[in-house]
Amino acid sequence: MISILVTGSEGSLGPFLVEKIYQTFRSVCVIRVGRSRKLPPDGRSRYYWGDLADFQFIQQIFSENKISYVIHCAARWNGFNQDPVILYNNLFSTLNLLLSISPEVKKFIYLSSAGVYQDTAPIESTALTCPSSSYCISKLLGEKLVEQFSVIKGLPYTIYRPFHIVSPTEYFEQGRSHVCTDMCYRIIERKETIDYNDLDDSKKIGFTWVEDIADAIIDNIENKKTDNEIFNIGTSEKHTVKDLVYEILSEATKSGLVDAQFKSLARPAAAETGLDPCFSKIFQIYGGHAQTEFSECVKKYIECKYL
Repeated sequence: MISILVTGSEGSLGPFLVEKIYQTFRSVCVIRVGRSRKLPPDGRSRYYWGDLADFQFIQQIFSENKISYVIHCAARWNGFNQDPVILYNNLFSTLNLLLSISPEVKKFIYLSSAGVYQDTAPIESTALTCPSSSYCISKLLGEKLVEQFSVIKGLPYTIYRPFHIVSPTEYFEQGRSHVCTDMCYRIIERKETIDYNDLDDSKKIGFTWVEDIADAIIDNIENKKTDNEIFNIGTSEKHTVKDLVYEILSEATKSGLVDAQFKSLARPAAAETGLDPCFSKIFQIYGGHAQTEFSECVKKYIECKYL
């Protein structure tokens, strides 16, 4: 039996990683770490509730378990702004985990962010810029800590920089949620009338379904080709916010969640497609799994969250 520690197990990505682990491994113990009990226990995992910035709490987890892999997703978020509390918490959470690593750990998997890039559209994974927000700085410094501890302890790692995860377990927070969560909340829950023609259709976003991210990470957890590598990870399709609102209204109307004047909306143009060079490495490594198409991504989000 192997044991996999998943921090942030109740966040946007964590629950899907846990489910993918159980689908992949026949004999596995998942150790889930969360700050608060937002989700009911799954009946299979071992749970720890506490603050990762508390060093003694982390030491307890490692002393009570023989851990094979660590997947570090947990991070506090307070928008793209300057917040020293966010910087302190995220940095010390990562440091405490690395300081507590036992010799049995085979790999440390760190979930960074596309926010380490100034415009989130890098040409290659090494083209780092200096992020301005405390959250993004904490992610970049976390990467450097992981790399340094790999040298000191000989600990293999894999760093992932996900681009715009669409997850139904993301909670809506004003000014902090991803655009899919934000728009679904406004349209479906608040019944807000959106001025479709005033929406921005210039910036294109790659909406990446959360299970695609989980699949890529867990399918490669034992893959030696991913050792000591950094990967950008996301979809090759790009769409505008106007495209997103169209799909939300379409699916929500079909499901009876909203009563929209849908005929007045024009169907969006074809998506901008083609594999961005910044994603090519991870797709080559993990075998080119089929990506969830944009319309299916929105449909799954609404079904999981509202139906």
